[in-house]
Amino acid sequence: MDVALYLGCTIPTQEYAYEVSAREVLPRLGVNLIDLQYAACCGQPLKGLDNLGWLYLASRTIALADQQGAETLLAICNGCHVSICEAKHVLESDDHLRKTIEEMLAEEDLEIKGHVRIRHLLDFLYDDIGPQKIKKALENSQNFNPLVNLKLAAHYGCHIIRPSSIERPDQLDDPSKLEALIEVTGASTAKYPERLECCGAPMLAIVDKESFQIAGNKLIAIQNRGFDGVITVCPFCERMLERQETISRVTGLDVSISSMYYTQLLGLALGIETEKLGLQLNMSSVEIILNKVTR
Repeated sequence: MDVALYLGCTIPTQEYAYEVSAREVLPRLGVNLIDLQYAACCGQPLKGLDNLGWLYLASRTIALADQQGAETLLAICNGCHVSICEAKHVLESDDHLRKTIEEMLAEEDLEIKGHVRIRHLLDFLYDDIGPQKIKKALENSQNFNPLVNLKLAAHYGCHIIRPSSIERPDQLDDPSKLEALIEVTGASTAKYPERLECCGAPMLAIVDKESFQIAGNKLIAIQNRGFDGVITVCPFCERMLERQETISRVTGLDVSISSMYYTQLLGLALGIETEKLGLQLNMSSVEIILNKVTR
């Protein structure tokens, strides 16, 4: 399965562990990752300031995947994924804007042919590969290490289920794909009342104390419900949830819980060394999970 990997801005500049673990794990599921050449920002930071600039950058990402002959564009960042999906929706519904963007893309000899499927890690793993194939890959791994001692909370992040006006990787009211993928590793999970609440990251540049309070409230709720850790699929969410020393200092809450990417969790179940999964780069107390992973 040939897939064009789009990392956006945050992953290759701050959240290296997501890329490291994705590159280590996905090929073991039969995925051939193609680096998206000449990729730039997805445009999301511009959306409220320059609508045309946003639309061009997001559309350009789709056109690059088209140019490289990829059938699937895998955007593993929630923000990048929603930006590209919104752009696709605009291009399909507004002929005037589509023509403008086509003219702009033509200056780079780019065009959108309409062949590329846009996927996030969540629906790519659950819908395209499927839990049964992942389970089979785990069982066939010589180092398979079922994570039976772990109870883990799923954190989806806002953009993976919103806005509901465009197709999202999971349903708004009661998403379940991340829980299903967690259970494939052998770990247990449970739905909890706070699971769809925001991590606070979108507010960080404006009202930082309130942002840390939102994150702290969610993490404390997860701790108090007996989870060993929280699993994310978004670099913005992970960056926020793992800043637990700052959260504790600002809010006065005693926060200490493991936070990691699903790709890292899956890598642990496959028996991959922690360094190859970038777990040494995580800022949260990943030892809470690692100490419960039997070898």
